[in-house]
Amino acid sequence: MVFLVISVFYQEIIFKNNLPYFTDKNESLLNLLTIPMAVIPVIYIAFCFRALKKHKEMLPDFYSTLERINLNWLKYILLSLIVLFIIIVGTLSLSTRWNYFPLNSTSKIIGSIQGFYLLCIVFFSLRQSIIYNQNTGIKDSRKKKDEVIPVDERSKILSERLLDYMRIEKPYLDEELSLIKLSSLLNVSTNQLSQVINQNLNTTFYKFINSYRVEEVKQKLKNIEFDHYSILGIAFESGFNSKSTFNKIFKEETGMTPSQFKNYKS
Repeated sequence: MVFLVISVFYQEIIFKNNLPYFTDKNESLLNLLTIPMAVIPVIYIAFCFRALKKHKEMLPDFYSTLERINLNWLKYILLSLIVLFIIIVGTLSLSTRWNYFPLNSTSKIIGSIQGFYLLCIVFFSLRQSIIYNQNTGIKDSRKKKDEVIPVDERSKILSERLLDYMRIEKPYLDEELSLIKLSSLLNVSTNQLSQVINQNLNTTFYKFINSYRVEEVKQKLKNIEFDHYSILGIAFESGFNSKSTFNKIFKEETGMTPSQFKNYKS
């Protein structure tokens, strides 16, 4: 936009090595125009880090299984983009000011690197099927948390309906259960269900679902029909899919390790 506004005051713009130059060769003006071109990518990367941090903070409100959600690859891509940006700026400077590199070759190299980055983003995105196979409304969660909505009669009814459904249908046995899936099973919006869990039940979706899984494990540990199962096998039968996560959540809920609980009950 700055470039277009300033170009109005010039009769002609010539192109040298496919880059635009004003005909009066005003170096100070050219340097001024390069400043926003250099700063804007840095600002975008900073906002990406901020958005990634907020997204990770809101995951417990939408997923019952977090160990399969790994977003570190996004952080590494952003960090490598900073390095790539510095290299590109340096290469372009050498190409345009001192003709150190042929500009055509430089453009091909940069295009190839950008294509490689796009391939990496698509590849790792598809591996996160638990997220990208669902149309989530995570961006709405922050507003919902900032504004405490009064509990009305409808939310109380939905709360009771939710608890009954959890007790009878046991949807928590699905290791990939998410807020989207559960709201679809209950035929309510994700915002309504999230409000009930966060405000009526005063917990997050992650803790809510895993508390039921812990209770399921406790019941099966006391049931002689599951004596031939290992503790980890019972955990997997109850909706957990990670040993470390199971041990951590079980101890948080009961104050004992699974082995201590089994020995105590026996």
